[in-house]
Amino acid sequence: MHFTRPKFQKTLVDDGFQPADPHTKEVYQEVEAFARQGQPVVIFGPTGAGKEFLARHYYKILTETDFYSQWEAEWPANFNKIFQVGPRPGSYLFLLLLGGFLLMLSLKINPWLAVVGAIAIAFSSYNFIIILAGHNTKVVAIAYAAPVLAGIFISFRGKKLLGAAITKLFLLNAIVP
Repeated sequence: MHFTRPKFQKTLVDDGFQPADPHTKEVYQEVEAFARQGQPVVIFGPTGAGKEFLARHYYKILTETDFYSQWEAEWPANFNKIFQVGPRPGSYLFLLLLGGFLLMLSLKINPWLAVVGAIAIAFSSYNFIIILAGHNTKVVAIAYAAPVLAGIFISFRGKKLLGAAITKLFLLNAIVP
């Protein structure tokens, strides 16, 4: 099989991908279809076949595709904004406090002790380390873990619909930030 190096009208980095060979055009279209779906692609071939160009094209299409806009449900993102009060990283501490408080209340702890427990959960040193390191999504996942557990505990205590609703709400916000 003979591979021809793709010829471009513009530079390698911009969107001037115009392969001259019809077979190469077909390969680029197939890779573009995979990239738009977020599917992984393995690129192999002989030296000088244009693998780097194909990989750049795949990465360009992959990064331009907005996978979240394909979902019809917009309410999780809007609902998530309710809990993220104020500027970051302060909003993360609020999420941690709220989640810890809900978890303590679901364990039937005195509300005053629940406040102390929520403060202990929110202000643990690991949370500050990951906030300073910039692991924002990890902080949000940890913050939503406590209310998810609270919903599970509530559902096991007999209030199945309330527990399921709390679990669904906070788990959805943890998965779709």
